[in-house]
Amino acid sequence: ERHLQGLRQAATAAGEPLPEIFLDPAYAQATHFRLCTLQVRSREGCWLLRGPLVPDGY
Repeated sequence: ERHLQGLRQAATAAGEPLPEIFLDPAYAQATHFRLCTLQVRSREGCWLLRGPLVPDGY
């Protein structure tokens, strides 16, 4: 996903039209993440975080 996000940002920054993959409904569905979870570790401890990424997320 990060590689494709980089391609999308590069095309936008260069003023180029978006590659066809970004216009495909399957791509939109595959990248519609309703929930993001991550773990942050440090010397003091570990935190588990979660939150919505899209308006209909939870």
